[in-house]
Amino acid sequence: NTGNYFDLLFKTMAKINCRPKNKISTEEKVIKINIIGKPNVGKSSLFNKLIGQDKVIVSPLPHTTREPHDTLVNYTYQVNGKEQKIKINFVATAGIRRKAQVAGKLEHAGIQKSLDSIRESDIILFVIDGNEPISSQDRQLGGLLEKHSRSVILLLNKWDLTDDNSDHFRNEVKEMIQGEFPHLNFAPIMLVSGLTGYRVHDIFPEIIKAFNARQTVVPEDVLRQFLKQVVKEHLPSRGKGVRHPEILGFKQLDINPPVFELYIKPKTSLHESYVRFVERRLREQFDFFATP
Repeated sequence: NTGNYFDLLFKTMAKINCRPKNKISTEEKVIKINIIGKPNVGKSSLFNKLIGQDKVIVSPLPHTTREPHDTLVNYTYQVNGKEQKIKINFVATAGIRRKAQVAGKLEHAGIQKSLDSIRESDIILFVIDGNEPISSQDRQLGGLLEKHSRSVILLLNKWDLTDDNSDHFRNEVKEMIQGEFPHLNFAPIMLVSGLTGYRVHDIFPEIIKAFNARQTVVPEDVLRQFLKQVVKEHLPSRGKGVRHPEILGFKQLDINPPVFELYIKPKTSLHESYVRFVERRLREQFDFFATP
């Protein structure tokens, strides 16, 4: 009967070796990319190099881009020797400033559209000027990205103007950027130049990797095994109160972005450092690249 059939189906499916998988095929969806950064950071130059045409006016004067510009790119890449195709929609946005510095209704409308397009994006290319100190505007933009749970690739632009190009200096700069944006510690950092095109096309493979990571589903039995390993490595540490916590369960609630929930013993709390420890282990084991 139907009941026996479903019992047999359930038992058979339970025996299948489950591994993390992507819920959405890249061929079924357009990846929405937003390029953001403070005014005159070089967003338009990067945008033009990425799409391969001069669609946006590039000017040394700030505030030239007034509204978001959409461009659909067909990107072809290889996976295990097989050709894959995907559509990527790039949006170059107006520089976002504090309201007190916004002059005129046109520019205000452009900035509001930029904020709206961030909310609708899958991945953000966060552009920072590689030859200027980190500004308060940069930090505000970084906070905005954390708030909206976007996947982020951090682009340190104008690298062609840097005198020291040694590996040691590169690592120093990346460490400095990570220190300025600790809440974006999941974001990879790329050193690029929108003017010369240096490493700009290396951004495409990173976009594909970030998109796939954002869609990853970890099966429940894999998560149970993961949790056993984590607890064995490091027992849960206590937050507030005197009772030691016990983790009762671990589930993935959603994708895009991935959301996980830990269930703990009633009237106990986990220390924030232990939650970060679990997050680091999740990233290491399942490669949630560029994903909050």
